[in-house]
Amino acid sequence: MAADHSSIVLGETQPLTIASWARYVPGPSPEFRYKKITGRYARSGIITSGAIALFLSGYNLPLMGSITSVPSYLKTIGLTTSTSGERLLIGFIGALYFVGVMLGALISGWLSDKVGRRRALICASVWGCIIVPIFAASQNLGWVISTRILNGVATGAFDSIGLNWCAETVSHKKRGRSIGFQLCSAAVGASSCYFIIYGMIKQHTGEIVWRFPMAFQLVCFVSVLILVPLLPESPRWLVKVGMHNEAQLVLIAMAHDNVPSNEDAQAAQRAAALEVATIAAALEEERAEKSSASYFSMFLKRDRMHTLRRTWSAFFIQFATQAFLATGYLAGYGIVIFETSGWSSDTAALLAGMVILTQAVCGLGGAFLADRLGRRVAMMTGTLSGAVFLSLLGMCAYFVAEYAESDPGRAKAFGNGALVLTLLWGAQYGLTFLWFSFTYPSEIFPAQSRARGSSVGIAGFATGSFLANMVSTYIFNAIGWGTMFLLSGTSFMVAAICYFFMPETANKTLEEIDHLFD
Repeated sequence: MAADHSSIVLGETQPLTIASWARYVPGPSPEFRYKKITGRYARSGIITSGAIALFLSGYNLPLMGSITSVPSYLKTIGLTTSTSGERLLIGFIGALYFVGVMLGALISGWLSDKVGRRRALICASVWGCIIVPIFAASQNLGWVISTRILNGVATGAFDSIGLNWCAETVSHKKRGRSIGFQLCSAAVGASSCYFIIYGMIKQHTGEIVWRFPMAFQLVCFVSVLILVPLLPESPRWLVKVGMHNEAQLVLIAMAHDNVPSNEDAQAAQRAAALEVATIAAALEEERAEKSSASYFSMFLKRDRMHTLRRTWSAFFIQFATQAFLATGYLAGYGIVIFETSGWSSDTAALLAGMVILTQAVCGLGGAFLADRLGRRVAMMTGTLSGAVFLSLLGMCAYFVAEYAESDPGRAKAFGNGALVLTLLWGAQYGLTFLWFSFTYPSEIFPAQSRARGSSVGIAGFATGSFLANMVSTYIFNAIGWGTMFLLSGTSFMVAAICYFFMPETANKTLEEIDHLFD
């Protein structure tokens, strides 16, 4: 049953619950707002900050896999014999990054609740500016492993805070579009990594070929450091810590793109006061219902807000996207198919980059349709169409392997078919799961646990990615083209789970979503 908003005094200031040590954390104070930025630019700036964060996340996904073919990198870390043990260790380095991502997401969820979304994002940026130069200066295997994990901590924090800040700030009618745009940036980041390394290999020799792509991440961290202090704090976080008046000022400022008339200003003030009252009422209801607010209770304890179900839903969506829907496998196996068909290694890697770019282009269309289609249509369309394309891709991969030596021409023809199917899979993924898998976890949690809930989703993403990195090579070696049929089956499984357990959240305020899980 919804809380009675009449019990909330509009503009009332509650005792502050900000951590006492927050004043020592770098970043703007909760009260500060750069008043020369209009509402339109403030909204765009918050979305852009998240887009930069997700660009960095996407950029890091293929980074280590792409430089493992560079001889100077392998010489530096002392892995040049290509034994099975060394190949396992190279894959392990890539997988350990996701351990850092998980740690960064979980830490940032706690930190952003204590000090605010902006300060937490500034902390992640400062951490990245320290770690990335050390990472790019790696001199041995231990150096690479340790700094790669710490690099993942910064990226995981970026993902979690950027998504949560956007979800709490943008209009509920444009939430899917806004987060979808950010996920397009992730796909652009992944394809950019492929193309940067491809260009470096073509134009240069020596260690700069792999050190520059590592150091390129600094552009993202510095950009966020410059942009974030100019933007307003999340009004929902301000209400949560008792700063109701400041939350109203943020909402009023973000409602206007130009200087408003007196009548418009008064209407905006009333609307902001009502929204603050609604958020405060939702928080009071969650406290009364003893909503879970720690990671331990979110994962293991039942409460009246059904936080347990929301937590495992968010974790599963992100985990399944990487581990069960071919996202964490297809780029690597696509390169194998293309090389077997007769393309050179460079061309095969370039084609894999084109698949990621296709996801980004189609993801832009998916972002604009997100709030019209709804979440359930996206999840069902993405899983079922993806399963069909993966089955057809498995058939093409079978014939590529069958004719690779006996009839190279026919193998090349089936390789062309595999390329088309891989591009089609990337297109449907961009239209559906690219934005859905990150949007859904960021919007389904109660206000008490929303920051940590967004972190839980990123932890699921990191866990799924870690698993995919660790087992993909073994699966490909064991069953080859059969991998695509296996992933087609797991896609159908994800479709069934989503259909029965995931309610529709499109075009609903975050407070309205609270009661969808009753």
